Amino acid sequence: MIDDPLVKSLLTNVVEDESNLPIVQALIDGVETDEAIAEKTEIKLNIVRKILYKLYDMRLATYKRSKDPETQWFTYSWKFEEQEVINHIKSDSEEYLKMLNKELEKKKKIQCILYVLKDTSDLILKLLQNMISFVLNVVKDWAKIVREYGYPEEVQNIVERHIGAGLSEDEAIKLGLPKKSYIPQTIEEKIVAHADNLISGTKEVDVDFDIAKWKRKIDEPEEDIKRLIELDNELIKAFEDE
Repeated sequence: MIDDPLVKSLLTNVVEDESNLPIVQALIDGVETDEAIAEKTEIKLNIVRKILYKLYDMRLATYKRSKDPETQWFTYSWKFEEQEVINHIKSDSEEYLKMLNKELEKKKKIQCILYVLKDTSDLILKLLQNMISFVLNVVKDWAKIVREYGYPEEVQNIVERHIGAGLSEDEAIKLGLPKKSYIPQTIEEKIVAHADNLISGTKEVDVDFDIAKWKRKIDEPEEDIKRLIELDNELIKAFEDE
């Protein structure tokens, strides 16, 4: 029995060291008293007694106490409880399985969260792409409508050039717009463009808000931010200084 890996592992943990396992083997072999076990195993009596009580605390060993009528001394007869060993191993195995199942459930939840995050990030990316495409199409449509209604070129330019702080030719090409500069030039164009920058939904915002937003949403936004700051300095800061 003691050679079984599970049994040996359990008993070694109880008796503190593998060198004390002969004490258990002596019990299994039917040796009953602590002195007889010490003699058979050649392990010190105090160690034998210590291990026996450890086994007792774990219910792996029991004893019966009897009194010698002549000497009035008590004798302890020890017995190894094999069934308790099986019960301990079964209980430990069940706990281990529960722990494994919990870990498995955690991994499943984490994997599920990762899938959700991936799907969510993909969805957000698609939404952002669609929003950008929508805004650009709106700008192109507005410019077209303004031209069709016969508004002067100055008004057409205001409509086309109020995207952020404007777009350079290279940026326009990347975004699928006709190749030309969409950077506001006249004071009217700059006012409309920057007024649009300082409103988010229905709330007034500042340049720092736009800069933080552009850093999150635009790849390599340095040139856009530079134009935004220059626009703000020209239209807002110059008057604040006064």
